[in-house]
Amino acid sequence: MNRTDWYRFIDKETNSGGIPEGKRRYLHFDRKINFNSFANSLKKFLSDPDKVSSKSFYPFIKQVIQTPRYKVINRQNNEREMDAKEREIYYASHFDSLVYSYYSILLDRKYEELISEQNISDSVTAYRKLGKNNVDFAKEAFDYIKNKGECVAIAFDITGFFDNLDHKILKKAWCKVLEKGSLPEDHYNIFKTLTKFSFVLKNDLDTEFSKRISSNHSYRICNPKEFRENVRAKGLVHTNLNKFGIPQGSPMSAVLSNIYMLEFDQEMCNLIDRKNGLYRRYSDDILIVVDVGDLASARNYFYELVNKFNLESKEEKECIRIFKVSNGVLKSFDQEENEKCLQYLGFTFDGSRTLVRSSSISRYYRKMRNNVRLTVKKTFGKKSRSSKVSKRKLYKRFTHKGIRGEGISNFIGYVYKANEKMGGKDIRSQVSGHVDKLNEAIEKKYDKIKNKKSSN
Repeated sequence: MNRTDWYRFIDKETNSGGIPEGKRRYLHFDRKINFNSFANSLKKFLSDPDKVSSKSFYPFIKQVIQTPRYKVINRQNNEREMDAKEREIYYASHFDSLVYSYYSILLDRKYEELISEQNISDSVTAYRKLGKNNVDFAKEAFDYIKNKGECVAIAFDITGFFDNLDHKILKKAWCKVLEKGSLPEDHYNIFKTLTKFSFVLKNDLDTEFSKRISSNHSYRICNPKEFRENVRAKGLVHTNLNKFGIPQGSPMSAVLSNIYMLEFDQEMCNLIDRKNGLYRRYSDDILIVVDVGDLASARNYFYELVNKFNLESKEEKECIRIFKVSNGVLKSFDQEENEKCLQYLGFTFDGSRTLVRSSSISRYYRKMRNNVRLTVKKTFGKKSRSSKVSKRKLYKRFTHKGIRGEGISNFIGYVYKANEKMGGKDIRSQVSGHVDKLNEAIEKKYDKIKNKKSSN
């Protein structure tokens, strides 16, 4: 065992890494683990590849998270409808999760060494400890465009990224990172659990063990005997039989996605470097900036690589913006010569001005109103002790009063920090008056419920 890897692992799993111990508080098929008291036993286990290679892993628990959003159905009329974006998240058991976490450390170190040797480290920005976030990466891209002047930017989105990773390509990339002709037995066992992975639907568990899951005193969903009789014997365990896809949410999913794209990133970087352009990949969001004359060749090469790596990127979702100087000012246009902003990593950029995407602002106010509704309803509920609305939590979550020091503790904190990094006052002005809007929403909802109660 590499001592550096072990200490990085400890740093990741304990307070020294800025993460409260016992961060995995969810219920699973095994008991929650106190890392400090379990560390020595875990170190012995992880130091023995034979034990890892013969280990049996519990199924993941699969939960579908729905996020409300407005979906454009007619771009010409800007017609939108409310939609729900579904995201499948898989939770590993507590012990399994620690094993995955340690092996992610091993692979991450090897991966970092490799992309440094290949001089593509600056191009891959997601799931790495770079001391930066999407605000920094967006600013770097927009500053590059400002300095380059007239150019074209193409933003691509890879569809169903984690769901479409080809297992053969992943295995080959995994071997390349380890500098092995084949996967060692311990790595191969983990590879199998993340490709031919098994899972149980959370809804099925909620039905089967409803009383225990709802209890605040439960330490696990069920014991091994109950797992065999009430989960496996009843056919609640499903298995991914496809030759593609890994579970999103495991401690290894992030580093494996980067490893999978290693050759893709290298080939794209080589091409864009020859064209004196910019290539950036943030997980499944890809941005290319080149001279206008190189648009077709760069775009075509991207889709060739997408096909080569058995991925999918829908052409109707790509964003092509041509930057030209108009009346002495750099502006952004679509291919029909209409002024249109570039959208990248949650921001819009028109050549000079950067803003937070309007949909993010709308989602913030929508969450604010929903929380106001629930809070005011509690004020009039049977268990309420006062007719006065409790605003403290609302202020903490939805206003600048919830910002603590330099940290980003809520959306307003994020907006203020983005404004500080991007410069100017444009971003901050997008949420000006947010406190007044919150108070107005509270007052409006309060009067509505109060009048309804009075009329009854």
